[in-house]
Amino acid sequence: MQNILFIINHKAGDDKPTNLKDIIVDLSKQLNYKFHIYYLGDNPEQGIKSAIHQYEPTIVAAAGGDGTINLVASII
Repeated sequence: MQNILFIINHKAGDDKPTNLKDIIVDLSKQLNYKFHIYYLGDNPEQGIKSAIHQYEPTIVAAAGGDGTINLVASII
């Protein structure tokens, strides 16, 4: 079973409401994936490292802008 860590910057993007959590939950159930969602906070670098250590994902997926993607890529 895949174990996916989704790292989400909820402040990135336009103002159109998208319930990314519902999409992740629905698709993960359909595909039988285990998942965790981490929302970026005040200390994003340390938070991402802690989430990776805690959940030991087989896949790390990032949702946000260029800064979010670059930050996650530099950590993994």
